[in-house]
Amino acid sequence: MTSIQPIFALVLTLLVCFQSCPLRSTAVGIHRTAPLARSLSADALPEAASQAPAPQPPVKPKREFVVFDATLYKQKPDLSRYGLRPVSMVFKYMIWPVGRDVTLLPDRDMVREVAVQVSKSTGVAVLDIEHWPLTGDLAVVEESIGKYQTLIRWFKEAAPSVKVGYYGVAPLRNYWDSIQPIDSPKYVAWQKSNDQVALIGRLADILFPSVYTFYEDQQGWSKYAVQQIREARRIGGGKPVYVFLWEEYHPTDKKLAGTYLPPEYWRMELDLARKYADGVVIWGGYTETWDETAPWWRETKSFLQRIDSIRTMRSTTIQ
Repeated sequence: MTSIQPIFALVLTLLVCFQSCPLRSTAVGIHRTAPLARSLSADALPEAASQAPAPQPPVKPKREFVVFDATLYKQKPDLSRYGLRPVSMVFKYMIWPVGRDVTLLPDRDMVREVAVQVSKSTGVAVLDIEHWPLTGDLAVVEESIGKYQTLIRWFKEAAPSVKVGYYGVAPLRNYWDSIQPIDSPKYVAWQKSNDQVALIGRLADILFPSVYTFYEDQQGWSKYAVQQIREARRIGGGKPVYVFLWEEYHPTDKKLAGTYLPPEYWRMELDLARKYADGVVIWGGYTETWDETAPWWRETKSFLQRIDSIRTMRSTTIQ
């Protein structure tokens, strides 16, 4: 018996230690470090902004990075040989007859007609409908959300094969609030607004955040763009995120309106998009004529060559 006593004492000591210092639950640890982008159930919104963990860099799924051409330059050549893909923009005038009240839903037959056309052409549609308010009075916002939901349902019912999403609806574009500290009232309020529009985003196949350039501050743009992509990931439930880029400054800046971004600025935007998003939609040129020597286009071609080289290298390595 005397030889067993030391062993018994050791076991008793270990039991006391475990009781006073319990192991952390693995499940709790996983929950606290889970990425912000998560699946949305049929009745659930993303985690409430006020309870959400601190944002992490947007995790990029393993998808082929794609670049879409939505530019409207006059005399533009076929850019598909450079690797740019076509995309169908659905503008307001295409689904509202002249004289119809645009505060109401559009003509369903016109929606169906456009959807079928897209299914026979590009197969990817961006609904550029921006006039139903998504900020301000709660009752007005809820009514708008219902309209956005109905419109995209009509589109998908008419052309189930088309991949469709809204330009700039989910998440909401907000430069100044998105670059605030993540625990600030303005940032949290912006996230809560995005929780509301997630009801629209869950019906989309693709999220198209707008990250146009408003200022010369490149560091500010980078933070704003990353936050927009992060929010798209958070509310998107794993859906592809294709950001809209414009090679010019946004016209709201009267001093810079109509001015092309410096080449290094445009290069940085393309590279950031490739790092965090799943693709880019290039917009612009609706008042200009195509210029093959434009600095922004030279940078774009160089960018396309780089990603094509990486894609080819990866393909060769896999084989």
